[in-house]
Amino acid sequence: VQLERIRAQRVVLAMGSWIMPFLDKIGLSIPMIGTEECVAYFMPKPNAPDHTFKSMPVFIPAFEHKIVTELIEAGIEHESANDWGFYGLPQVEIPGVKISAHHTGVPFTDPAMRASQTSPEKSKRRQEQIIAACGELIQHLFPYLDTKPHTTVHCLYTSTPDHDFIVDTHPSDPRLVVAAGFSGHGFKFGPSLGDLIESLVTNGTSTAEDPSTARFSLRRFPKSGLLR
Repeated sequence: VQLERIRAQRVVLAMGSWIMPFLDKIGLSIPMIGTEECVAYFMPKPNAPDHTFKSMPVFIPAFEHKIVTELIEAGIEHESANDWGFYGLPQVEIPGVKISAHHTGVPFTDPAMRASQTSPEKSKRRQEQIIAACGELIQHLFPYLDTKPHTTVHCLYTSTPDHDFIVDTHPSDPRLVVAAGFSGHGFKFGPSLGDLIESLVTNGTSTAEDPSTARFSLRRFPKSGLLR
């Protein structure tokens, strides 16, 4: 990789999980936790009805399973350990119906040290547990889907304690805009987040100054623990 130094009047730090080990460099301490999630895509059986977005909705079923409470029982002190349950989306582009158990991945504080990179067997074991749990959900609710996935992928969540986003200027330097902690549900808000980040870059003001965006401010965390 060829490195290049670029000078700019404003910088947006939208680094995903890689923001966590970077916080020290900009003098911040934000209580975030990463999880390496597993999502799977399950194919409809032959002669099954339509499972695309044209006929099937997004779903969040009320289905209790041990896998969505294990983090609590493991004593992980973070709201990511709440009982979040399962979710799913109809077939859109990738073949198959997307199903997973929310916030059930292996936790990490540095994405370079996530389980798939440092403990492949641990990562594989957790993936198998999540897929098996999704298979049980399918048996209960979706008779026309295969219980074995067609495709599985990892994705990384970076979660704040309250699961609200962090979109704000740095408390000590408004030239830095921090966009982080999207807690597994930021993608769907992409256009609105882009507008909000643009306004911070343009105006250099904190989201704390507007009641409609204050919930995304860094200032919602105790100042005594925020700045290093």
